[in-house]
Amino acid sequence: MERRLEQRELLDGPGPTRSEIEGNLRDIAASNKWLGGTSVIMRHLARLIGSQPSRRPVRILDLATGGADIPMAIADWARDHGISVRITAVDSNPAVVEIAQGNTEEYPEICVELRDIRVLPYHHRSFDFVTCSLALHHLETAEVISVLRSASAIATQGIVVSDLHRRPFCRMVAWLGSHLVSNSLTRHDGQVSFQNAFTPNELDQLAGMAGLPCWEVYRHGPCRLALVVDMRNVECAEKLT
Repeated sequence: MERRLEQRELLDGPGPTRSEIEGNLRDIAASNKWLGGTSVIMRHLARLIGSQPSRRPVRILDLATGGADIPMAIADWARDHGISVRITAVDSNPAVVEIAQGNTEEYPEICVELRDIRVLPYHHRSFDFVTCSLALHHLETAEVISVLRSASAIATQGIVVSDLHRRPFCRMVAWLGSHLVSNSLTRHDGQVSFQNAFTPNELDQLAGMAGLPCWEVYRHGPCRLALVVDMRNVECAEKLT
């Protein structure tokens, strides 16, 4: 297995136009919907939240939200189940934040903020859950550890991270998929993303290096991984006290 590349993606640079970014975010949302990214987050988050309505809104922080497709999916699920949520969705790219704000105009339960996930300003235990989809592979290893550590400090009940599984089959799928889209960012970054991604063992090691109180790494389909922290777990709660 080749080592993780840690190469910068075009979306993270100053070059892309607004039109290119919008197209790329639509492609990411479609990938999440049809290739399992959204269902990975929802499967674990729904289990952690449970089905009982809360006395107050469930507070969720979504890191590096992109076009906010994940927060909107969470809000739709919550509406369907009679659960009140308050979602703060953050991203460090001003153009991306503006697009996400436009996408979420009909979701008053979602607030989109311009924030760098490597330097989060939120207070200790200020959210119930922290979610993060397809963001960690954009970061250097030390930054991944720092973000996971911050998420652990901010959340009171759980963390759900979804990212890509670095393996030859998935890189081949990304290469084939890059020939089916017209967006230049998607064509380039889709392939780089899988080279920047993680193996299950790497993600497990990063969680340990971040000092998470407890965690599980799950494989979903051929190309997705989930890192889940259930702070409601008795053993986990004891480590937090």
